[in-house]
Amino acid sequence: IVRFGRDGYRASSVADIARDAGVGGTVAYAHFENKESLFLAALDTDAAAVINEGVLHLLDEDRIEWQETLVLALIDAIEQHPLAKRVLSGLEPHATDRVIEIPALN
Repeated sequence: IVRFGRDGYRASSVADIARDAGVGGTVAYAHFENKESLFLAALDTDAAAVINEGVLHLLDEDRIEWQETLVLALIDAIEQHPLAKRVLSGLEPHATDRVIEIPALN
């Protein structure tokens, strides 16, 4: 997530990501078919975390303040999730539709 969030899809390699995780590239390919599937799994996880953090804040608020709370919580959460921020900022246009669907929430 960090590498994709910082460097983007094109500038990141599976080897770099595996090295960041302290494993060999072959280990990454044992879990992910290719770079795109690794990217999508990372994006699903990061985007779902943003939504989940926003929802957690809602559970503690009165109904009157929920809209303001949700917006502030999402802004705060997006700063903690670099890949979701990158995609939502339009820097990875090929993945924007994926954030709307967020399979990890299902």
